[in-house]
Amino acid sequence: MVLRAAARSVEPAAVVDRLAGIGAAVFADLDELGAVLLPAFQGRRPPTSGELGIEARAAALLRRAGERVVGLGFVAAPGTVRDVTHWLEWWTADGPASDRRILRLVVQSDPAADDFRDYTTLPWFRVPERTGQPHVTGPYVDYLCTDEYTLTFTAPVSDRGRFLGVVGADVVVSWVEDQLDDLLLRCAAPTTVVNASGRVLTSTVGSVTTGDLVREVPTLWKGVPDPAGRVLLRCDALPFALLVEPRDRPA
Repeated sequence: MVLRAAARSVEPAAVVDRLAGIGAAVFADLDELGAVLLPAFQGRRPPTSGELGIEARAAALLRRAGERVVGLGFVAAPGTVRDVTHWLEWWTADGPASDRRILRLVVQSDPAADDFRDYTTLPWFRVPERTGQPHVTGPYVDYLCTDEYTLTFTAPVSDRGRFLGVVGADVVVSWVEDQLDDLLLRCAAPTTVVNASGRVLTSTVGSVTTGDLVREVPTLWKGVPDPAGRVLLRCDALPFALLVEPRDRPA
């Protein structure tokens, strides 16, 4: 999606603040799901895959979130669930907020199967496992669930220092664009929302679109001044930033 600038202006920092608010809402949902999950792992022995007991809460969170979240669930660390080595519980939602259709995602959990995909190698799982911190993956095209550019928010679930897996949520980039475009249209200078690698979420620059790569962003992310006069406003709460072009650049 490409946005065109409008006459009335707002400060670019307002876009960054709204991004932070979106992230805070999604991570609050994940905190709630993780809290429901923990008791299953605090008994005398590990739970089975049928004893996690999060389906009702996951469905309630998806309905409450409305169109903000299109997928939600828990992905277990290998060996933490008693009856299987790998386990993933994930639900998807579509339709209007007033009438959401929620479906359980069916995935292969047997590592010996030809169609098994080892999720432990993927950034949305591996980074929270390694760092113990929440993580956002994307934008990327999610061919498994949404078939759209997507952001996957994940947060580690741990009990007494033991990593149990991650809770996660999928947010489509088009929804994020809808939340930001009124502010982006009112920024006086051309602006682009990027992740830390320079991958574009949305932009008011006509030559830039979702999924493009702005290769200079990693250098700007480190605080190195840009010879072209661009400024990067980082979002402290998320791995995103607003790239603000010089005002004399055409949108």
